[in-house]
Amino acid sequence: MPMPSKLPETVDCSDVKVNYHVTAVMEYESNSLLRVGRSNAAKSCGKQEVRIVRLPHGNLLVGNNACELIDSGTHTSAWLQYRVLVDKKSISLGSELPITFRMMPTRDKISVEGINVQILERRDVFGKSTHTNHTVEYLSPAATNETKIPKATLSEAWEGTIRYNIPAGKSLVHSTLANADFDIKHALLVSMVLSIPGGGLGGRTQKLVTFQSKIDLLDQAVGKLGSLKVPTYDCPPPFDDDSTFVYNEYDDKYNDPIAYCDIHDDEHNYNEH
Repeated sequence: MPMPSKLPETVDCSDVKVNYHVTAVMEYESNSLLRVGRSNAAKSCGKQEVRIVRLPHGNLLVGNNACELIDSGTHTSAWLQYRVLVDKKSISLGSELPITFRMMPTRDKISVEGINVQILERRDVFGKSTHTNHTVEYLSPAATNETKIPKATLSEAWEGTIRYNIPAGKSLVHSTLANADFDIKHALLVSMVLSIPGGGLGGRTQKLVTFQSKIDLLDQAVGKLGSLKVPTYDCPPPFDDDSTFVYNEYDDKYNDPIAYCDIHDDEHNYNEH
C-alpha cells in the first residue's frame, strides 16, 4: 500500500520516536440465536504495529546502484596522491560498506600507519525543546574483509578494498528527511594516518589526510527486502546531488573526533594538514 510522501518514517532513538499502527474495523450483521429472525449490528477491530521505511532514491537497492557511489576524485596532497571510492551513497544499518583506497606516494619513504573510518550522526530536534545531539561511531573491518593495509613504506601505487561493518541497534539511527519536528543526517569521515621522514636525523613524524562525505543511512529492514515486505513511499534523498570538495591536512594525528562546528554542510569535505 503506497504511503503519503510527507509521512515521517518510523524512528526510535533517544531524541526522536515515531511509530505507526494500522487499525482495521469490520462491521457486519449478526443473527441472534435467542431472537430468530432479528439481526444485530456487530463490530470487530484489529490493531497491528507497522514499520514505515524509506527506500534509497531511485530504488537503488543492492545490485542496482553501481553508479551511485561516493567518489572523492583523485587528489594530490603534500605527501601522496589518493582517491577514495565508497561503494554506496545509501547503505542500510547492519550492512557491510566496501571502501576502496588508491594511493600513490609523492615523496620517498611514506608509509600508512592506519585508516580510521567514522560515521558522524547529527540529530536536530525543533519546536519548544529545540536541541542538537551528536554521535560518533567508529567502523570496524568486517569479518569477511581480507585486505590488509601495507605496513612497509609505499614505493609504488597501492589499491585495496576494505569492507566495514555498519552497526545496527541503538548506537546509530537511520537518516531521515528534514521536517518541521526533526532532522537526522550522517557524514562519513575517512582518516588516513601517514608516517613521513622528519623530526630530526632519521626521525619520522605523522600527518593526517581526511575525506568527508554525506552518506544516507537506511533502516535495517531495507537490507532485508528480499525476504521482508515493508510499506514504502516515494521520496527524494535527504541530500542533493551537488558535489563540493574541500581538502584538509593535519600535522599531527588527533585522537578526538572532529568537532561538529568544523563539519561543513557540503556533500564532500577533504582535509589535509
